Amino acid sequence: MFTTKKKLAEQVLRRISGGDAEDDSQFDIREIILLVEQAVNALVKADLLQGLAIGETYIGTQYISTFMDTPVLFDNGLDKAYSEIPCNYLSLPDDRGVYHISRMKGQDDAFVPLRNGSETLYSHSPARNLEGRAGFWTEGKRIYYKPNIFKDGCKGVLLKLVVASPSEIKDDEPYPIGSDMELPVIEKVLEIMGVNGPVDHVNDNNP
Repeated sequence: MFTTKKKLAEQVLRRISGGDAEDDSQFDIREIILLVEQAVNALVKADLLQGLAIGETYIGTQYISTFMDTPVLFDNGLDKAYSEIPCNYLSLPDDRGVYHISRMKGQDDAFVPLRNGSETLYSHSPARNLEGRAGFWTEGKRIYYKPNIFKDGCKGVLLKLVVASPSEIKDDEPYPIGSDMELPVIEKVLEIMGVNGPVDHVNDNNP
């Protein structure tokens, strides 16, 4: 059964106060929820980097957010098709945080990830044609496409991003992390806050 961001934040408050999450706490639970998101991102990224370092390529589906029909736009000044990246995603080697891009009808024909600048590097090479497949690279908050899929009639793509801590998940909605990660998340939040143990055992609201 999934936990929630709010439950994790309340557990942090209990660790700090030495008991129940009390109304007189000097800590704002909303700020702790933000720290929970940061802690999850840091722990998941470290875990994924460790896996990539030993050759693993699989990324758990709980860390992948899917964006249907992500608009494909056209920049007249650059003469390039592009999409706006809809949210922050994990920065992984070789830009693997962009997990998948394809046309809406054609997931089996995924676009080929390219290095930023490779268009110039391979401009005179047969490899520039990508064997007839579409390619993409990221730059800032945009994803650019090669060839110009906008002119080919593609107005929306299927986009999957590695997002460890989706901000769109509400505080009391199921939070997609494994139960084995709950304690490390709590410990990481306490570490960020500079708290090593209970700091307040007195409820100021008691008469």
